[in-house]
Amino acid sequence: MRFCAAVVFVMATPLVAAGVRLGPRKTFCGISVRAPQGYHVEQFVPENSDVPCAIGMKPTGWNEDPSEDAQEDGDYAITLDVYAGSFDEAAERAGFIRVKRIRVTPEDGSPIWPSLRYRDDDWVTMGAMSILNRAQAIQQPSWTGLTGEETCTFYRRHGGHAGMGKVVVAAIVSRTKPTIAVIMSSGALQSDQARAVIQTVQILPRR
Repeated sequence: MRFCAAVVFVMATPLVAAGVRLGPRKTFCGISVRAPQGYHVEQFVPENSDVPCAIGMKPTGWNEDPSEDAQEDGDYAITLDVYAGSFDEAAERAGFIRVKRIRVTPEDGSPIWPSLRYRDDDWVTMGAMSILNRAQAIQQPSWTGLTGEETCTFYRRHGGHAGMGKVVVAAIVSRTKPTIAVIMSSGALQSDQARAVIQTVQILPRR
């Protein structure tokens, strides 16, 4: 699913990606980015990770339902991990897979999987129940990358299933060397917001 965010100026407020309004541009972790309007944004260092810097975004009240039956949606609605990495590494860490790595040609004559409408070099995401979604190329002046959707199972705080839905993932890498990678993931019902955010990223020159 390729999307092209058309920017429309209404009363000096940008409107992008299905009506997502964006707040002012801010700088964290060596990148410049805009969060959805009204979202709390903070810089943090992920635990148990080699990522040195990350950005978390969330609207007021995100994941704060105190009931045990509430869906567990994580600390942030949108996260961006920023680190030094190559394009292929960033794509794989974001959850993208080259088709040739998972292609199976059964000897019994069963259909090839994934089907031949997927080329060997295509990038895909593979979510719950092995549902494949084709990745799409995205780019801005300072970077090139991929974006796509994953079909995920959501869980309640007590552990039961809360249903299935799609989340957005993206991996972008700076055009200049040494390369800077940004991996983005969205929470539940944040697809439009995440698509708007990733298109605003500017990777700043290293000092």
